[in-house]
Amino acid sequence: MYLNTAQTRQLSAVMQVLTEPGHSADSLRQHLVEPVAQLLNADYVASLVWDAGAARFGRGVCSRADAGHLRAYEAQYQFADPIAPRLHPRRYPTRVTQVIPQRELVNSDFFNRFLQPGAMYWGINLYAHDGQRDLGDLRIWRARAKDNFDDNELAVLRLLYPSLVLALARADSAAPSPVVPTPNPADRPGQLSARHGLSPREAQVAQWVALGLCDKEIAQRTGVAYTTVRTYLTQALRKTGCANRKALIAYVCSL
Repeated sequence: MYLNTAQTRQLSAVMQVLTEPGHSADSLRQHLVEPVAQLLNADYVASLVWDAGAARFGRGVCSRADAGHLRAYEAQYQFADPIAPRLHPRRYPTRVTQVIPQRELVNSDFFNRFLQPGAMYWGINLYAHDGQRDLGDLRIWRARAKDNFDDNELAVLRLLYPSLVLALARADSAAPSPVVPTPNPADRPGQLSARHGLSPREAQVAQWVALGLCDKEIAQRTGVAYTTVRTYLTQALRKTGCANRKALIAYVCSL
């Protein structure tokens, strides 16, 4: 493994976070994601925790990413994720291309609806586990314009892995973080109507937009004309104060 001067400094910054006292588990993960992004020249780093009882990931934190995008993963896209089920059992740093060919990934619905809008193309993940508990993961991504993570960068994460597990286990035992209930997507139309005065149909259209449906698909589901769907969407944007479709998706997914 080789580290240049900048990488050595960045690795030191990561280790400083891991050894700082007083962090809760969630606080530690939140403080960790940006130094890890710098260390690995990443464009997106997120961390979630697997809840075995609920059979889902939650308590997400991220760096260099829209928090609404991460909330969309927690609420919807994790259930279509072809990557996590293959990587989670490994519990050590692994490139995404080691478990799913890149061609297969980019042709997946998950890539086109979630990864690509977040400028995520090359990934490397790890899932920390102390033998009894899932402690949290690191999902590290680069944009397509960059190279995939190499063996040297994989070795850096493997070097960090034992310290990460110890730090998260210590923080989790010393100050257990409350589990934040994951928002229920089914509640969003009601919240939109209550908060912003959207009609039931406007709220439902906003919900379907947030779930990644195009206007033609929404028209087919509702049995109305495409132009009528556009009218509902325009009203939803106006009433919520969202400037465009992307802003509406981020807002609805944050509910």
